[in-house]
Amino acid sequence: MGGGPDTVTDPSVVAPFVAWLRRADRRPRVAYVIFDADGSADAYLPQYVELLSDAEHEVVPILAGPGRLTEPEAFTTIDAVVVAGGPTPGYYASLRPAFDAIRRFVRDGGAYLGFSAGAMIAPQRAILGGSRWHGVDVCPEEWSEGLDEIEIAEGIGLFPHPVEVHVAQAGTLGNLVALAQDGVASTLLGIDEDTSVLVEEDGTWTHHGGGAVWSVAARDASVSVRRHLP
Repeated sequence: MGGGPDTVTDPSVVAPFVAWLRRADRRPRVAYVIFDADGSADAYLPQYVELLSDAEHEVVPILAGPGRLTEPEAFTTIDAVVVAGGPTPGYYASLRPAFDAIRRFVRDGGAYLGFSAGAMIAPQRAILGGSRWHGVDVCPEEWSEGLDEIEIAEGIGLFPHPVEVHVAQAGTLGNLVALAQDGVASTLLGIDEDTSVLVEEDGTWTHHGGGAVWSVAARDASVSVRRHLP
């Protein structure tokens, strides 16, 4: 997902995940991982649950936040995982101990839905934030996640290509171009708000929602950018 629930106007954005929940042979248990700062999760969690309310399911909250490390065992008795939006470095730090468990869970047939930060930490290599590359501005500072230089880390490993979000709305395309030009990754994806990417088991992806998906690829000494429309 390229944004949070407040940016969704097109129901097709979450339709594949809702359809997956409906196919379950029992009432699925869905873990909602949400960053909590002084009780903020109480305000935001209902927005995510409401967005997926067309499929009946049990809500299992998992709070991320400063000083909170998620236990791998949290993902042994659930059927699907939703990782909400918010501070990407904070989600990364809280969920890092459970990355292997989440990856096994998905490979065993579980479903994962990442909103914004949850999408950014999902690939093999995760963009955690930053607005400068080698000391030069590449995107607006207000979308830097509090980081100066772009920071790359080992992600969950659910998708081969690094991901940026809020692309058209936040101007984060420059991050992807800079990383591709310097060979950090051969292909990177950017997702607009009100837009999602459905990743299949073989790593291919399909586009859902009203915005664009941007694919940025290194080509010899240059970079190619393609804007995929609905």
